[in-house]
Amino acid sequence: MAKVKFTQEEIEALKGNPYVTRVSEKSVSFSQEFKEKLILESRTGKSRLRILRDLGIDARVLGATRVSCLFRRVRKQATRPQGFTGAKPVGRPRKVTFASVDEENRYLKDRMEYLEQENEFLKKLQALEMR
Repeated sequence: MAKVKFTQEEIEALKGNPYVTRVSEKSVSFSQEFKEKLILESRTGKSRLRILRDLGIDARVLGATRVSCLFRRVRKQATRPQGFTGAKPVGRPRKVTFASVDEENRYLKDRMEYLEQENEFLKKLQALEMR
């Protein structure tokens, strides 16, 4: 997370841009169209500040760190097979759901066997450390 927060005026200015999909006091998200244009413009040799200015984003509002990270992140996303879409979900994994009781039993049995193996390994490791 960014340490520098956006002011209410900066948030309103960013919300007015058609390329901004979401903005809060700590972060800003851009559209896929913005990212595609950013990549195309950067390949022409334009500077980062000029590209952002041409797309209607004030680089001073974002700050040098956010601008640098934005360009790095977008370049990395452009090289992925799925492109700018299909990012991995962020946060805690979803709770495991099962289609049937048999599937749940199979999962729990496998999980129990794994944990038993892990316990045996830890016991052996502890015994070796005691020597």
